[in-house]
Amino acid sequence: MWEIVGESGKACIFALETEKRLSMIQLLGDYTCRIDGKGRLKLPADLLKQLGEDRDKRFVLKQGADRCLVLYPEEVWEQKTTLVNQLNTLIKEEREYRRAFLRSARYVETDSSERINIPDNMLKYAEIEREVKVLALADEIEIWAVGLYEESAEEDERILREAPEKIWKKQP
Repeated sequence: MWEIVGESGKACIFALETEKRLSMIQLLGDYTCRIDGKGRLKLPADLLKQLGEDRDKRFVLKQGADRCLVLYPEEVWEQKTTLVNQLNTLIKEEREYRRAFLRSARYVETDSSERINIPDNMLKYAEIEREVKVLALADEIEIWAVGLYEESAEEDERILREAPEKIWKKQP
C-alpha cells in the first residue's frame, strides 16, 4: 500500500496510494463552537447527523500538524493506524513518523450532551481558549483556535489561486 514517491538524502518519503480511499465517511462543513470551562466541546448537531445515528460516538483525538487538533471517528482511526502500523520500525524515519503520528492520540467519547472532553495539554498545544472553529474534512475533523484558523484560511485562499495548475495538470 505504500509507494516511494521521492528521496530526501538517504531517507525515503512514503505516501499512500491516492486512488485507494479506505473510508466511506465524507464529512463537510465548518462550524464555530465554544469550549466550556471544563474543556468540553459540544459537537455540532449537523456534524453528528452526518456521522449517522447508528455510528458509535467514540473518537480518537490527536494533535495535528498545523497547531490544530484532529478528531477521527473510531473506524477511520482504525484504518489509518492499520496503515501506519505497516511502517518498518527498523527504519529510523518510518519509526519516527509512526511515533510522531501516534504519540498524542487518545480515545474520547461523547457524553449524554454530545460533548467531548479535550485535555488541557491539547488545548494549550492548539492555542485554544474558548471559541473554536470545527472543520469537517472528508473523514476527519479539525479543531482550531479561531485566530490560527483565520490565518490558515488566508493561506488556503492563496493555495486555491496558485496550486490548481500545479496539482491538476491536464493529462494528454
